[in-house]
Amino acid sequence: MRAGILCLATALSLAALPPGAQSSPVVREVRLEGNDHFDRSTLIQLMRTRTRSPLSRSVFDPRIFIQDLDNLAAFYVSEGFLDVRVHADPPAWVADSTRVDLRIVISEGERWTVCCVQLSGTTVIHPEALNQRLQLQPGGFYGPLLLPVDERAILDQYAARGYLDTRVFRQTALDRQARTVSIRYRIVEGPEASVSKVTLLGLARTRPSTVLRELDFAVGDRFDLDRWGRSQSNLYTTGLFDWVWIQPALADTGEAEKEVQILVGEKPAWEISTGVGYGRFDRERLVGSVRQGNVLGRGIRCGLEGKVSRKTRRAELNVSEPWLLGRRLAAHATAAYHWRDEPEFLAESVEGGVLLSRALRPRVFAEGGYRLTRTLLLDVEPSAAARDRLNRTSTLGAAVTWKMRDDLFNTTRGFFLRLEGEYAGTFLGGTNQFLRTNVFWRHFVPLPGRVVLAFNTRLGAMTPLQRGGIIAINERYFMGGDRSVRGYPRHSLGPAEGGRPRGARKIGEFGQEIRFPIARRLLGVAFCDEGILFDAEPRRDDWAVGAGAGLRLVTPFGVVRAEAARGLTERWGTGTEYYLSVGQAF
Repeated sequence: MRAGILCLATALSLAALPPGAQSSPVVREVRLEGNDHFDRSTLIQLMRTRTRSPLSRSVFDPRIFIQDLDNLAAFYVSEGFLDVRVHADPPAWVADSTRVDLRIVISEGERWTVCCVQLSGTTVIHPEALNQRLQLQPGGFYGPLLLPVDERAILDQYAARGYLDTRVFRQTALDRQARTVSIRYRIVEGPEASVSKVTLLGLARTRPSTVLRELDFAVGDRFDLDRWGRSQSNLYTTGLFDWVWIQPALADTGEAEKEVQILVGEKPAWEISTGVGYGRFDRERLVGSVRQGNVLGRGIRCGLEGKVSRKTRRAELNVSEPWLLGRRLAAHATAAYHWRDEPEFLAESVEGGVLLSRALRPRVFAEGGYRLTRTLLLDVEPSAAARDRLNRTSTLGAAVTWKMRDDLFNTTRGFFLRLEGEYAGTFLGGTNQFLRTNVFWRHFVPLPGRVVLAFNTRLGAMTPLQRGGIIAINERYFMGGDRSVRGYPRHSLGPAEGGRPRGARKIGEFGQEIRFPIARRLLGVAFCDEGILFDAEPRRDDWAVGAGAGLRLVTPFGVVRAEAARGLTERWGTGTEYYLSVGQAF
């Protein structure tokens, strides 16, 4: 059944131009009549021909307009209006022949409903269980486009139970007098399938064992699509492949035992990258890295990274083993040199560490490790003790992270929670002694119109364990800057000595943002940040507040943000700070 849309005579009248008319007239108005079940805004979204607005200049094209009418009719049919008629009057030209008014008349007709849904041939799954998965239900509106959706739902239920060769035959009967449709599905279930063999295709550098260890099924198991999905996700997560596809061999169609084929496209093993950038603190910077992502074909990664700017220089060597001792336990080893010129001190450090991490459940990760850092303070406040100028931090730490964000770089919904604990002692040559705990919480709430409310919380506390309660300045908390409380210079907030910040043992930072769309890839943002930095007890005048606004450009390479923020607390200064960087503030 197909809805009548536009007769040839009407089509020719749409293409006819009056004498003196422009070849591309502007659409002044689009009128819709007869649309009782759907409002104008819903239907206009289906059309490319629209009324002229301050932000768009809609030009009348007869060919596009005819396609618009076809789209309207197809939409009505998909919603159960099988007898719909969509008709357009000839364009009404304005006196100056540069603009046209369009009138579309819709005869909706009656809405068809589903009389009954019958399933036959089901022995493995109860018909009632299948019926609950169907979109088209008795008494509901009939939508032809939902028929293949329901067929797919039936096949998915059988495939989840290992019946990959199930076939579904559909019949529909239309009662024109009652305007109802009867639907019947005849199901041929086929045999339950099991895995007889696993074949790997596309491997050049990667060992077969590196792929097989990521699979959630083995030879002899019943086919399970959930396990296939987890296996495919595991293979993607390794970072070794551009694409992964798991499928049963076509030659085994209809057989109870099936060969499973895993097709992969390997990424290049070596990666060399360089780049230049600019940051509020670093100023001009140069970065580069060399990485080998598949050492010995076992998925081991090693890399050398470097960064040079006016304020910092860093070189790091790292090695990662995703499966330690044959278990799904990742091990990461790093060694790094770091020179940095902070507002509060000038220092160079050498550090090394080992970190073990494991997924406790999807999106929940635990990690623990050891770190040894040797820091030489080259320029620090005069009262720093000599032993603090050259200090060593030997720490054992653990953390749990829960990630429920929809997008890593431009989050619009979900949350991020991380809890950290760290103990620094005198073992293995350490001189700093303290306990440190940190909490990071970020929450994103979507609102209508692609608006997002974003909240950020950071809490931290350090407890000194050595005599005198001294904590080296390079281990303390600092506050202020483009990823802290905006509106103030970097690390300018909190206790100071000799006009230079000296940090503190406790910190609380809170940020709120409202992000709203301006154009397709351009976002606007308004924000307010608050924070407090203190040693003993918090005081009201220790708080700092900043607010501002900016723009965010969403690119394939990340989010570029430009912001202006002003400090609102007189004690800390009320100047304006400008920021240009890559990545969301949180």
